[in-house]
Amino acid sequence: MTAVPKTPEPKKLEIEVDGEKLAWIGKVRTFDADVHSFQSRIKSIQESMQDVLDGTDEYSAVLRAQDELETARANLKRRLDGNSEWIALTEDLAQERLSLKDAQANLSEFLLGYFHDTGEKQIELGPGNGREVILKGRLGKAKDFQTNIFSRMEAPDEA
Repeated sequence: MTAVPKTPEPKKLEIEVDGEKLAWIGKVRTFDADVHSFQSRIKSIQESMQDVLDGTDEYSAVLRAQDELETARANLKRRLDGNSEWIALTEDLAQERLSLKDAQANLSEFLLGYFHDTGEKQIELGPGNGREVILKGRLGKAKDFQTNIFSRMEAPDEA
């Protein structure tokens, strides 16, 4: 009987993470799991509520009224699409909204820098005009290119 040679185990790459960072990551995972659990329960309750709504005559009447409203809105839109004053105002509004978004982003970046440099969560803009600096954090969506420090990646076999 011939012995079959064992295939060598692939080498593992390990990323070191200190205990404090692991504790933080564990807590974030716990909070994230809680958020997903609440989202799931909310979705289930909303679906149950929709089932109850669908069974009422009043809801059917509301749906019919909404259809009539959509028709009236479409007629109004056709009327305004040909109005040059309306078009100009719409373009002005869009420009102002973009400017507001830019100004808010600039203020946000500045306040993050202020907090980073001073550690202060309040800023006094004038006598008697102190404002709280509100810092917000949230998790972005997972991306394929992000490194997962908990999975071990296989290194290619060295020949």
